[in-house]
Amino acid sequence: MDHRVKRRFLALTPPYGLPFSLLLSWSAICDCDAMSIIDEKLAKKFLDDPDDVDLSEATNITDGAAESLSKHEGGLYLNDLTDLSDAAAESLSKHEGRLILSGLTELSDAAVESLSKHRGSLEIWGL
Repeated sequence: MDHRVKRRFLALTPPYGLPFSLLLSWSAICDCDAMSIIDEKLAKKFLDDPDDVDLSEATNITDGAAESLSKHEGGLYLNDLTDLSDAAAESLSKHEGRLILSGLTELSDAAVESLSKHRGSLEIWGL
């Protein structure tokens, strides 16, 4: 087993001997899928304090979250997004800062058309 994977697994292993109620609380805190999607709530948290939220490992984004994030004045590092809806692409095209979408594996023609209107640095790799 890769040591990085092993350390990550160990870090996510709940402490033994905790009462069941605390284990439930621990599992809620350590929700490994929590960052797999950027929803409106996480986008708002990011907009409130960009230094407190790392969006770069999320693999999906809701259309509403993309609309919210389009108003962010700094860079958007959405490195691990693997899919982008046409509506999300349209919203993100309105963002005027640096936009990194390096994890995308495919884009529709409509999404490409929308992103072509983006003003600012746009980085799309891997297509």
